[in-house]
Amino acid sequence: MTELTELAELLLSASPTVLALLLGLLAVSICGFALFLVYRVIQGRGE
Repeated sequence: MTELTELAELLLSASPTVLALLLGLLAVSICGFALFLVYRVIQGRGE
């Protein structure tokens, strides 16, 4: 558990940019998935 905490601290101190990129990528993927679901629902109603 201590090693994991040290690793987390290392990541936070060393690369906030990488962390921000990962969070941005996660947000984009979630938004894309949501848009895909909405598109499927609209297509289903159109038929």
